[in-house]
Amino acid sequence: MSRMKFFVLAMLGGAATLAAQQPVPAVPVVDTIVPLDRIVAVVGTQPITQYDLQERVLALQQNPNFQRPNNEAEFEKLVLDVLNQLVDEEVLVQKANALGVEILDAELNLGVDNQLEEIRNRFPSEVEFRAELQKAGLGTPEEYRRFLTDAMRRTELQRRVVDKLRREL
Repeated sequence: MSRMKFFVLAMLGGAATLAAQQPVPAVPVVDTIVPLDRIVAVVGTQPITQYDLQERVLALQQNPNFQRPNNEAEFEKLVLDVLNQLVDEEVLVQKANALGVEILDAELNLGVDNQLEEIRNRFPSEVEFRAELQKAGLGTPEEYRRFLTDAMRRTELQRRVVDKLRREL
């Protein structure tokens, strides 16, 4: 799937009239291409974007046990299944918030530290680790740590809300 891009064009009403009254700017006005992320679903007020969907599909494809779709129809089904999974996950996170289920950073720190250390150890040096984070669009180790913390929080919120709802049945 190709990433959707939208173009923002500056529209000036009465440009001919304004041009006659205004001096020509020193820097010419150039149409600007601004990539925006397409919203593919909304859960409550939380959008799920094309980027979120592509990121999850790419992560899935990194799994050594992943079986690639044989044709476009199978790929579309895969994408729809992944989108449904993202929607289900967001519903659970929102339900957790509604039920007052909270997870403190202190509860996640050990798991985040262990995962970060495991990933860092895959690289021969700190410089290479940082370079790969940048190349993957994950920023600095601190930004990646926040990303891991958020991902683990969402997973744990989902687990806890399912456990809580099961106990209430």
